Amino acid sequence: MAHLRTIRRFATAAAAAAASLALVATPALAWGPDGHREVGSLGDRMIKKHPNAAKQVRAIMGDIKLADAGPWADCIRSVSGPDGGFKYTHSPIYGAPCVKFETAELTAQMEDYVKRNWSNCAYKGKDGCHTQYHFVDLALQRSAYRLGEVGTYDYDVVHGIDAAIATLRGEPTPAPFNFTKRDALMMLVHFLGDIHQPLHVGSIYLDPDGHEVDPDSSQAERDRAEKVTSTFGGNSLTWMEKDKQKNLHSTWDGVTPGDYSVADARKVAATQGPDTAWAGDWATDSLVQAQQHSFPGLSFGARAGRSWPISFTNKVRYQADRKKIQRLQIEKAGARLTQLLLDIWPD
Repeated sequence: MAHLRTIRRFATAAAAAAASLALVATPALAWGPDGHREVGSLGDRMIKKHPNAAKQVRAIMGDIKLADAGPWADCIRSVSGPDGGFKYTHSPIYGAPCVKFETAELTAQMEDYVKRNWSNCAYKGKDGCHTQYHFVDLALQRSAYRLGEVGTYDYDVVHGIDAAIATLRGEPTPAPFNFTKRDALMMLVHFLGDIHQPLHVGSIYLDPDGHEVDPDSSQAERDRAEKVTSTFGGNSLTWMEKDKQKNLHSTWDGVTPGDYSVADARKVAATQGPDTAWAGDWATDSLVQAQQHSFPGLSFGARAGRSWPISFTNKVRYQADRKKIQRLQIEKAGARLTQLLLDIWPD
């Protein structure tokens, strides 16, 4: 599973606590373990013909494949915070993909990573900085990723990818991240999946009546973005289906394993320019996917508690389009992961 989307970055602990109670916490499966494994699997298969990159990956990871590494960033959510002594306990929420990492050596890595990445950033929530590295919440009115817009931080997924690249090049890891090379490579596989999930980048902001607002339009809107208008990447957009509550983010996370093509991934155009700009370009691309495919065809009702009810103009058509875009985005993620690895370790 991918990250558990949480209420984050509120001005005070009291506000964060109140909001956490109001929002139903559900695991947001940013592709889920299957999707993250598929991104890594595409990378495993695509670097086979590139001996230097394959050699470097083996030197860092040992017998851990990129596919295995995909879900790692969610397994570390089972490490307690400082009150629990930063101890890992197997959780059925994150499940079987985590068993691979439950050796003494790899459990120690998970615990150490969480400890090093718990309070090293400006985030003051109760679940640690590392939980905030997975996403951006750019408003749909934006045309591109730019640091400083609402929903961007120096510890968001764009900066996480850049930090992982620097670490793998043997450079100092940029603050606030604290990565070893193995951390960086395992997180990079996961981050490439995250940044290609449209709702990990594009987010709609709504007033209590369900009307779209621009959180960057004024200081007043910026001030109320997280406390009032944020939909948390679609986690707060819900509907009932067969007597069960669904939310938009989790729906976009769910994918079918085994349906992703190396041949199609090889058709993804190489990202141009310096690799330090690639993550921002990829975030912009996913923002466009969210604008064009994640929110058209939806209507929003008045907020109830901390969620807004949604309805579909044509649910069948919407879900068919979603599945097509999910496949495209996972194949892009695998292709771009490979491009990064070959850029870091060329033949």
